[in-house]
Amino acid sequence: MKTLHIIHDEKFIDTAYRIFEAVSPGNNLFLLVSENSTITYIKETPVNFINKNELLAASFISKLNQYDMVVLHYLDDIKLQLLACAPGNIKFVWLGWGADYYDLIINNPCGLLKPLTQQIYYKHRKPLLIRAITKITRQLLSSKITKSEIVNKVSYFAPVLLEDYKLIKDALPNFKPQFLSWNYGTLEDDMIKGLEEVSLSGDNILLGNSATYPNNHFDTLELIKNISLSDRKIYCPLSYGDPILKDEIIIKGTSLYGIDFIPITDFMPIEQYVQLISSCSIVIMNHLRQQALGNIVIMIYLGAKVFIDKQNPIYSFFKKEGAFVYSLDEFISEYPQRLDMVSVEQNRHILQRHWSRKVILEKTKLLIETVTSH
Repeated sequence: MKTLHIIHDEKFIDTAYRIFEAVSPGNNLFLLVSENSTITYIKETPVNFINKNELLAASFISKLNQYDMVVLHYLDDIKLQLLACAPGNIKFVWLGWGADYYDLIINNPCGLLKPLTQQIYYKHRKPLLIRAITKITRQLLSSKITKSEIVNKVSYFAPVLLEDYKLIKDALPNFKPQFLSWNYGTLEDDMIKGLEEVSLSGDNILLGNSATYPNNHFDTLELIKNISLSDRKIYCPLSYGDPILKDEIIIKGTSLYGIDFIPITDFMPIEQYVQLISSCSIVIMNHLRQQALGNIVIMIYLGAKVFIDKQNPIYSFFKKEGAFVYSLDEFISEYPQRLDMVSVEQNRHILQRHWSRKVILEKTKLLIETVTSH
């Protein structure tokens, strides 16, 4: 059973390599699309290199049928072009990350932004947005088919959550790929590794996960501006994302909370990071789409009280599973109190049910069996 994995340089790939090899050892070829042989984030996966022109060449595409399945890790433009060029008999499996499929759900680039964040977006990004729309329009005019049509050449699609799949089906009734349940990483080996014995040591607030607009920082700061912090600090991770947005968030947060607003602008050693997050018993993730799930899982495991927008599929998922998570509408009333240990243990049980090593390995085995049996 031969599987071709088409990847780009990202840290998630090592987890995929470990999991697929555990289930089907020696049957996985990882092909890194790159114009050079430099690797930044992949540390453990043995990769072969291929450049864009080689990937899209007829000589390469004609060899795809040698594989029982071709796994596309994140559907970027290059992989989308490959999909468009490939014959219809190739079994493609698309492992979605979120950013590569939310444009199928929401066409408006501001559809994921709340009012105050939209204002900042247009202040800085409108000229860029106009250029981007012009570029996209030009590309669509020169293309005979659109992304929503090309993705129908995928046989199976594994988004982050089933709820995301349902959103795509609602937006695209003719969406053909069948759903598969699969996720990168496991609780034991990735998400909570080194945190098993860590417990919450403070009542600080963790706000967002990056300097990106869908975090809706400005709307969150407006929501919480009248709460009493007492001795609490607000930690705001901004170590990656948009540098202009990062500066705006720091200005706004500091104007409201002074030294109690602490932006995290650099990547931290793991020990320092663990110390920081374990001091936070309150987490606010104000995204309208599935994002920062790994961070949310970690904080739920530690016992934090997590607040999520009701429109976010992550909120729907956890509430359906019976987890103790909270909507932003409940923030003012729920904010001061910690979760009790009974609720924390129930939350941990739910996490084990979906992301334990045993469960992810079973999902991987089922993925392979499902694809290769049809």
